[in-house]
Amino acid sequence: MEDLDDGQGYTAGIIGFCTGTHNLLALVENYTEDHTEDHRDNGLAPYLPALRKGDGTDSHEGLDPGSTAAADVQGALSRCGEARGAGTAAL
Repeated sequence: MEDLDDGQGYTAGIIGFCTGTHNLLALVENYTEDHTEDHRDNGLAPYLPALRKGDGTDSHEGLDPGSTAAADVQGALSRCGEARGAGTAAL
């Protein structure tokens, strides 16, 4: 996950979900909804508050690249092939 300095906030995953365009939040919300029974396998749910707060902006608040949050989100996205499908279905 990185900031490409394009005004879209963080860009994550092979598809390029962005915090500035709402689609990263949509992906994480859909993934979390589909994985409510076992939150131990959902490394993305803890970042929903930060994603909601910065949705539609280029804010890094709560997802600072110097923290583990950015790495956790990117790692969870790369491990969750079905998350990409779930996220794109809603977009």
